[in-house]
Amino acid sequence: MKRERTPMDYFEVVEAFPRSGCVLCNLLRRDVDRFIDGLVYGFMDTDEMRAAFSEARGVCSEHGWLLKQNKFGNVLGIAKLYAATLDEVLSVIESTPSQAAPQKRSKLNQLLSGDRPGSAAPLADRLEPTARCMVCERLDEREADYVQIFDQYLLDERFRQAFAASDGLCLPHFRSVLRRVTDPARIETLLTTQTRIWTALQAEVESFASKQNYEHIDELTETEGDSWVRAIARMGGERGIFGMQRRSG
Repeated sequence: MKRERTPMDYFEVVEAFPRSGCVLCNLLRRDVDRFIDGLVYGFMDTDEMRAAFSEARGVCSEHGWLLKQNKFGNVLGIAKLYAATLDEVLSVIESTPSQAAPQKRSKLNQLLSGDRPGSAAPLADRLEPTARCMVCERLDEREADYVQIFDQYLLDERFRQAFAASDGLCLPHFRSVLRRVTDPARIETLLTTQTRIWTALQAEVESFASKQNYEHIDELTETEGDSWVRAIARMGGERGIFGMQRRSG
């Protein structure tokens, strides 16, 4: 029988475990940088991209500011995309009938109507994006791939040991993996490992808090000193990962 090949994502997750922080956040942060760099470098100046970008009204706020930081410095490509988006927005405004001066309506019509006289709600609805932020969509796809790796390899010895020696998962990604895993042994491994990691972090945060006085401030260790920052990241995820239109956690 032909042996099933181990997917590349398995090795990427295992090799990312030693890095500080949630392993999935770290991988997704790399992926978003790659996606944005690829977007900026090679795919901006096409009719298809301009149309897709305009339908989404650009990208979400979180990922829009990452566009500004792209390593290629392609401000022209970004400007063209947002020029097309602004053109679409202005076209919607111009093509939507104005209700600023509505015709007089009877009392009954006013009571039955859900919109106030002169309401601009229809225009607001037409200005809503008709597609999601493409960066958020890409991250959702990659996150699903990594969550599947967790589900598939939690009992793999190399994977399990690397997980146990790492900073584990942030809470949103822990929830995502919990929702995917159904095998009792894998669930037990996931719960035991992640609980131990967070228990150690909790002890460091509590020790940090207890030493915030003149008698003990000099006793702070390096790991205790940044424990509160790591707690923020572990409970909420790393910055830039959970964009405005993500479906995670």
